[in-house]
Amino acid sequence: MVSRIVERWETKEIQSMLHEYGIEGSRRPDMKSLSFVQIDEFYPMDSQQHNSFNYYVRKYYIDGFGLSPEKRY
Repeated sequence: MVSRIVERWETKEIQSMLHEYGIEGSRRPDMKSLSFVQIDEFYPMDSQQHNSFNYYVRKYYIDGFGLSPEKRY
């Protein structure tokens, strides 16, 4: 949902939704400025496995939201 909103930020649909919830929508959010803290993993799973929590975070949060990998802790 977040990716869809950010990708379509300028559309009438998204601007209408932002207005409905009282969100000022003139500037698209800068996802690169966010930090991500991961505090969980499935033990004893290797964090590089495709079904690990680490993999999920990298794919859907870091890559999916366009977050900066350097700000992942």
